[in-house]
Amino acid sequence: MPKIYQLLTDEIEEFVLQYINEHQLKPHDKLPTERELSTSLNVNRITLRNGLQKLIDKGIIYSHRGKGYFVCPQKINRTLCYFSFPEADSLLKDHSYKAEAQNFLPTIMSNIIHNFLCITNDCDITISSSLESVDKTIIAFSCDAIKNEYNTIYPGLFQMKEIPPTLVQSFFIRIYENEALDSLSLITKQTLTELLQLSEEDTLLLVTNFISEDDVPIACTVSVCVGTRLNLIGNIHSPN
Repeated sequence: MPKIYQLLTDEIEEFVLQYINEHQLKPHDKLPTERELSTSLNVNRITLRNGLQKLIDKGIIYSHRGKGYFVCPQKINRTLCYFSFPEADSLLKDHSYKAEAQNFLPTIMSNIIHNFLCITNDCDITISSSLESVDKTIIAFSCDAIKNEYNTIYPGLFQMKEIPPTLVQSFFIRIYENEALDSLSLITKQTLTELLQLSEEDTLLLVTNFISEDDVPIACTVSVCVGTRLNLIGNIHSPN
């Protein structure tokens, strides 16, 4: 990379960081327009965009086509082994966690649930969908499911503050770019994009947690998470 180009992009990065600090911008606050930044820095649009891209790559800002550049929220930490049990996650205790019920179940998530639980009749399972947020930052759209016969044994399973020792969890995760939504139906794509308030720079994580007792599948959680807003702490098995 030419030295002059490197100096310019470094200067752009430093200027934007200083602007964010001096103006005390908060997550999702908008930065000045490209024209305003180009004028302030006396650089052309191409050079400016290259400098802003460095900040995007570092997770400091994000872009929204046609709307501009915005400050990224700080990533939320969650413990993977407590992913299905947020009430038991110590990393969330000092934060405001909220799960807002949704009347929506994408086919891809429904198929995962039914295949794992070996269920063909919806009357045999209880499924709940929710939009999860921490400190008002939306982090995931999740579906929890449990066989009805185990719902009486473990009432309120996903709200428990301790994980029953008889249960075994198996986690899987897939990483997608935002474009992965293109493979979904139009309604599902539009709904998830709106619910999760996705930008072009967001990365999506499809997280599944299969819960068994004595090798018998009894429950599971399937989540579409916004990877650019979430850190999962713990070991993850990533299938090919």
